[in-house]
Amino acid sequence: MWLGANAPGRFDGLVLANTAANFPPADLWKGRADTVRSSGMATLVEPTLERWFTKAFREARPARVAEIGRMLISTSVAGYASCCEVLAQSDMLPELDRIACPTRVIAGQHDPSTPPDRGTEIASRIAGADMITLDAAHLSSIEAADAFAVEVQDFLSKTKK
Repeated sequence: MWLGANAPGRFDGLVLANTAANFPPADLWKGRADTVRSSGMATLVEPTLERWFTKAFREARPARVAEIGRMLISTSVAGYASCCEVLAQSDMLPELDRIACPTRVIAGQHDPSTPPDRGTEIASRIAGADMITLDAAHLSSIEAADAFAVEVQDFLSKTKK
């Protein structure tokens, strides 16, 4: 979003998937940064996987979910904590109207982290943006991979110059 607003000539289009323009409350993110710094990444793996994937997906694809869990636990504590601190203070809402390229917003219907209304908030502030909601939680590109790919390919076919 920041690049779309501040370096618009670099893009023919944007796909903004499972995201929000801001992430209140800041204390949540500061607390998460403190937690990983004091206890490591392991404490966040299970609750994160529960937010990132629906129960049905976790039960149907336990090996894939475990793979993502291993990725999480191997994430740099310093890097994760720093990202949390950025999310605590970031707010792109005032800049969204500066995005001038075609934009597709994709949300997961069951995403507790960035629910569809957060995607609608983004799409409503970018001229001409459209919004797609998939039957997934936060990682719709994994949980609804085929549908996600179809939506991205459709968008790309409309933005080719």
